[in-house]
Amino acid sequence: MNRQAGHGQKGFSLIEMMVVVLILGIISAGIFVQLDMAQQRAFSEQVKLDNFQEARDFVDQFFRDV
Repeated sequence: MNRQAGHGQKGFSLIEMMVVVLILGIISAGIFVQLDMAQQRAFSEQVKLDNFQEARDFVDQFFRDV
């Protein structure tokens, strides 16, 4: 006869696993977007700092030459 009739279902169905993978994919995509935006902001700030430092160097050199 059916010996497993009294036992509960074990494991996960394919649908459940696909839902989990989909949710993890959505979360991962959101994290990736946030990290990319942070990297772009950091690069932009670094460019601003580099330009500011070049301007300071120019002013320092100008006053040394005067």
